[in-house]
Amino acid sequence: MAYYGFIEEIWEVDYTKFFIPVFKCKWVDNKSGVKIDESRFTLVDFRKIGYRDDPFIMVQQESKVFYVKDLTLEHWYVVLHGKKQKEGHK
Repeated sequence: MAYYGFIEEIWEVDYTKFFIPVFKCKWVDNKSGVKIDESRFTLVDFRKIGYRDDPFIMVQQESKVFYVKDLTLEHWYVVLHGKKQKEGHK
């Protein structure tokens, strides 16, 4: 299952000898805020927030997406997937 949202904050967890970066995100509720249209595009509504108790992901869990306003549906955005970078090529 895919989760859609956006990064609100970037944190570093300090383990003394090393740091682990994590993203604090605001997630769209998959039940009420995500749908597939007739053209098979995924749409999200950022007014439908969910998963408030689990806002963090590790950097390795993220995927780049872009949101483009759907001009035919108020409050809905089309999800466009970005290119996944190969490990070691940042």
